Amino acid sequence: MKILIIQNYGGLGGGSRSALDVAKVFLELKHSVDMIVDNPSEEFLTIGKKININIIENHPPIMLLTFHNASGLWIKSWFRFLKGKKNKNAWVNFFKNNNQYDLVVLNSSTLCCFCDILNNLNINNITIIRETFKKNILMNKLQFKYLKESNAIAYLTEFDKNQWNMNKNEFILPEIIDESLYDDLNETSFFDNNFLYLGGLSSCKGALTYLKAALEITKKRPDLKCSFTILGNTYKEFDKWSILKKIISFKHYNYRNKCNKVIYEIQCIDKKSLDLVGLTTDISKYYKKCMAVVFPVQEVHQPRPAYEAGLFKKPIILPDFDNFKDNVVDDVNGFYFQKKDSQSLAKVMIQIAENTKNSIFVGENNKKNTIEKHSLANAKKIMQQMLESFRKNRTMN
Repeated sequence: MKILIIQNYGGLGGGSRSALDVAKVFLELKHSVDMIVDNPSEEFLTIGKKININIIENHPPIMLLTFHNASGLWIKSWFRFLKGKKNKNAWVNFFKNNNQYDLVVLNSSTLCCFCDILNNLNINNITIIRETFKKNILMNKLQFKYLKESNAIAYLTEFDKNQWNMNKNEFILPEIIDESLYDDLNETSFFDNNFLYLGGLSSCKGALTYLKAALEITKKRPDLKCSFTILGNTYKEFDKWSILKKIISFKHYNYRNKCNKVIYEIQCIDKKSLDLVGLTTDISKYYKKCMAVVFPVQEVHQPRPAYEAGLFKKPIILPDFDNFKDNVVDDVNGFYFQKKDSQSLAKVMIQIAENTKNSIFVGENNKKNTIEKHSLANAKKIMQQMLESFRKNRTMN
């Protein structure tokens, strides 16, 4: 088959890696893959070329409906949606002029407004929902309208599927982790009390919760010699913004200022304990040297770091949201703390640092969970079943 994958963003995050992983599944099933992605990073293009994906450069601006738990205000999503809708006719012409595709895969619920175009042109399509939706009557009705038009929907967890139950052809396709994209998986250390966080100074990802927990440990338990690493955007450019821009983005600017105050407090006590790495392509390096990975999100989110941590035999620390419990069992392959509670998080991190032996055991269990549920081999089986179900109802090569 000739398959087109549409990806809404080509940066360094988990969503971008997921698009590459999905592409690799289809390639291993002996299909050819093209991909459309907005603003692909150099790393994305390099990996795409390495695994023989054809990145299509000439295409209309991607239409988006970006309303989910990790998004901003719904009104921004609404304006972005209306702006994108202006490109509908351009996309209709694009698909008419590129009618060789047997299947189009939308790698995010934010791309759901493509569904009616594809159906009107009788193009087979699958939507992979990678987000947990916010509750909003107006926006959710709009999302339902489009997603019901998709030929099939794949969810990451049973929790997400049960939350909506919106399409007659629904599947569970757990997040895929391609081992070949990570370096030296066996070269790991469990002896440094280092805690890794990958969300940058993001309010959605819970940077302030992580930093407050780090401060508490640095103050009260210096004997543990814990260290803390932050990967992701630290938004240093905020300091150069104009006063007007700071006022318009006050919420985000204020959050970063709160983070920076806690960072300053930590560094005053022990400057070496906190490593603000920023954006990096060498994620493996930091997974290898940490004791555990912290994912302190403020809202229900999709925890790709949990499975990446498993590749390196490291446990994950998560807030106690119900959707995580499909994949992570407390004190078996990860640890839970009370959501949005930095003291609860600090307590869990101290317990891990004090009991290295148990942390190693939990990390090894997380490796087993990742290989069992999130491997390419498992994804290939599920995707093959999905394609076979298509053939029963639609004509596919």
